[in-house]
Amino acid sequence: MVWHPALVHFPIAFLTAAWLAETVRMHNRVGLHTDSWEFLSRIMLVAAIPVLALAMISGSLAEDGLVQAVGQGMEQAAHDWLERHELMGYLNGALATLLAMWRTVRAKAMNVQEHRIYWGAFTVVMVLLTVGSWMGGQLVYEYGMGNKHSP
Repeated sequence: MVWHPALVHFPIAFLTAAWLAETVRMHNRVGLHTDSWEFLSRIMLVAAIPVLALAMISGSLAEDGLVQAVGQGMEQAAHDWLERHELMGYLNGALATLLAMWRTVRAKAMNVQEHRIYWGAFTVVMVLLTVGSWMGGQLVYEYGMGNKHSP
């Protein structure tokens, strides 16, 4: 399944752009009510949700194909990594969706304290995204998953 590696980079890029825009808005000289940074953040976050769903679906399909192809010969450690990576993807999808809903409902109405809490929650999503991405890299480069010559 070649779609998962191709699709997964879009939500990573969109979420990173949204988080960076929120980080810039945290700076005193920019401020929370700068329309261009607020717009960029909101659009990138909302755009991340459908491509994140596509990445999760394609990952699930890739896992199904991989498990069928490998059968019982898959190492237990590789299977455990795969399950953790999948869990991290679902967790990120749920949390990013909640953030997008929060951002859409509150839009420009967030005060400084609420924005700090929102930014902290977004930072947690970014940490989880980084860990999940690293785990995906481990699956490819350490265990050879997704390669034509995988076990």
